[in-house]
Amino acid sequence: MSNRFCITHPLIDLKISIEEVGRLHIHEEIIPRIVDKLAEKIQADGRFTHPIIADEKSLVVLDGMHRGAAVQKIGYEFMPVCLVDYRNPNIIISSWHRLLHGTSNFQDVLTVLEELGLRTESTTWENAYGLVEGRRAQTAVFSRKECLAVYASHSSVEETYDMIKRVESKLPSKGCSIAYDTAGKIILVL
Repeated sequence: MSNRFCITHPLIDLKISIEEVGRLHIHEEIIPRIVDKLAEKIQADGRFTHPIIADEKSLVVLDGMHRGAAVQKIGYEFMPVCLVDYRNPNIIISSWHRLLHGTSNFQDVLTVLEELGLRTESTTWENAYGLVEGRRAQTAVFSRKECLAVYASHSSVEETYDMIKRVESKLPSKGCSIAYDTAGKIILVL
């Protein structure tokens, strides 16, 4: 356990520490040219400007994927991290949304979800959004005609991101290509 500097506020506790880079879990896609530029800047400056933000229990990076990947590329063993409790309702996480292209068959996506042992429930867009925001569903899948909340047998942030990665890795076999967008809070869109 590292030494931590704690900042306590009525809405959230922040713990600033130095963590082992190899223990951090980078779960989102990264853009290689951004990683390269950050790696050059960190090496040239010889310092970090901002810590990344990670969940205290799982060490899943919530903000700062590119900085974390840059530090890994450089080969540093440690980096500054601001640790938070991901389950704190005052933590609001937006994400890159996966936009699926290349299939008009919604059933192909359902097959992938079923193969991975995920349960789906038909719902409205507004309800699915609320379920994901409230962390009661792991993700949601939308088409022009359908909306599904997606549930897994686990609930940890690390397992959820691993589940999304597994879904992403299987979809190309069904003819889907995946693009990323940061505009909203939808996870998978068809």
